[in-house]
Amino acid sequence: MIEESVGWMALVGRSGTVLAATSMLALLALAVAVLAPSSRLLVAGTGLSLAAVLGVTVVPTGGWRQFALTPGALDSIVANLRPQAGDLTAWAYASDGPPNVALFVPLGFFLALLLRRPLAAAVVAVALSLAIECYQAALTTRVGAFADVVANGL
Repeated sequence: MIEESVGWMALVGRSGTVLAATSMLALLALAVAVLAPSSRLLVAGTGLSLAAVLGVTVVPTGGWRQFALTPGALDSIVANLRPQAGDLTAWAYASDGPPNVALFVPLGFFLALLLRRPLAAAVVAVALSLAIECYQAALTTRVGAFADVVANGL
């Protein structure tokens, strides 16, 4: 889960800084798309959004010095990412649910504009989210969950 990252906690704080920053990035994306639909700007926006997603989700808790795979990583992935009852609505009640949704909004937006195929952009974003959650489930310091894939896909 995103919230378990030290980097995430440092970014969020108690004031919801990441949520505000992501919202600002989404508004900037909308402004860029309306005012200057240049492919260079869309590529830059997609790249920056992807960098933000990876920066928040890929770093192990405690930094790279704490990087370690869980013994039986494949079993951990299967156990943590198996869909559970309530996963489709868990994002609305979990403390990290809205930030998970907001984190992928700019990426999905820029990707949809860049590809000019919103469905393809959604499939790519969900596949990326699933890959990130599998990676997190394999680490000793992170937790991957199917509910996060749902939240990120929204």
